[in-house]
Amino acid sequence: MKTRTLIHFVFFAVCMSLFTCANSLFAQENHWLSLFDGKTLNGWESCENYGSGKIAVENGSILLEKGKLATAIHYAGTQAFPNSNYEIQYKAMRTKGLDFFAALTFPVGGGFCTFINGGWGGTMIGLSSIDGMDASENSSSSYFEFVNKKWYQFRIRTTNKVVQVWIDDKEVITQEVGESSWTLRLEVESTKPLGFSTWESDGLIKDIQYKTLTAKEIKEADSALERRP
Repeated sequence: MKTRTLIHFVFFAVCMSLFTCANSLFAQENHWLSLFDGKTLNGWESCENYGSGKIAVENGSILLEKGKLATAIHYAGTQAFPNSNYEIQYKAMRTKGLDFFAALTFPVGGGFCTFINGGWGGTMIGLSSIDGMDASENSSSSYFEFVNKKWYQFRIRTTNKVVQVWIDDKEVITQEVGESSWTLRLEVESTKPLGFSTWESDGLIKDIQYKTLTAKEIKEADSALERRP
């Protein structure tokens, strides 16, 4: 009787251990990781080019102040950022200006591209560059009306097959990765592998987080191509 009870106890303990390990692995795979502590620029470096404006932390946000043209930073921290199958989100506000204010450069398709938020006069959104065509020329291009001094939530998800972009809760880009060449415009080349830039505008950025995607999330993202109009 004691032997049987011991066997049952060991079996239960092993099952619980496996269950805990599985949950732990899932949590690690699907856990949001912060890239900005809200207090310092630790892990971020300025891109000193094109007459950069002031870069600082103010009231829990990264300030990218208008320079002669572009003001930019890139991630140089210790976390190894993934090349694909990940999601990144952040909040941003344009306080002055009429152009992009928190454009994000990120890895995709074996290269890099930049999500432009409010370029070419303030309303153009899209991905630069795809097969040598920037966000104003390729199929990712569309329009979104941004209001100064208003916070927006941006979320970008990329797999080996698709790039999706949301502004607040609205999906605004669903772009196939395919065999396209993903490159950067010269103005933001220094922001890779991951970085933010403004163009003749003042921008505030906060709550920068990313996570790796689960197999279920990858499948869900890839299926978005079938749902496109």
